Amino acid sequence: MDRLRVILCSDAPLYTQSLSVAFEENNNFKVLGKLQSAELVELACATQPDIVVWKVSGDEFIPLLKDLIKHCPMLQTVIIVENPGTYDLLNILDCGIRGCLPMRLLPRQIVKAVELIVTAGIVCIPRPGPDAYGNRMEVDEFSGASLLTSREKEVINYLAQGYSNHEIAKSLCLSESTIKSHLRSAFKKFNVRNRTEALAFLYNQEKDKKRVIT
Repeated sequence: MDRLRVILCSDAPLYTQSLSVAFEENNNFKVLGKLQSAELVELACATQPDIVVWKVSGDEFIPLLKDLIKHCPMLQTVIIVENPGTYDLLNILDCGIRGCLPMRLLPRQIVKAVELIVTAGIVCIPRPGPDAYGNRMEVDEFSGASLLTSREKEVINYLAQGYSNHEIAKSLCLSESTIKSHLRSAFKKFNVRNRTEALAFLYNQEKDKKRVIT
């Protein structure tokens, strides 16, 4: 199998170099370039890589991200952020990224996550905080909500806000084992295996709803 061509982008050269070493150690990847944000769109258009792994900060990268996706629609873009809790993940996902990884991961862990994103076709996002979806997730708005009981809707809504099982149990005055049972039931109805896939399911439901409204 041909090696996947990847561009690494960061305004911190030492961090980019550490990622480059980790990617080159993996036989599935070939690093095409290590560059800063200002050079990204030009090089991506010229080389048409399979993947871009981009360390970003603040919100200034979003217009550049949209420009990148516009010019390279087949590109799989994975961003790395210092604190995922400071971002509206739905807004970033709307731009077309395939993954949002926290910087606390070691370079080799990032390589493994990117490999999973590419080979399994999943969207990889961190566990969200209370504001990660800009308070836009309400399970009752999704067509998939018709599959859930009223209690499962409550539990999933808390899940979408980034609550842990312990926090959900405390908020609903239930035991953690009961919360786990409700989550297992909801995951089965959504045909997902875990929290990340459940959040991706809800995100896709919202996209479908927006498409119908549009």
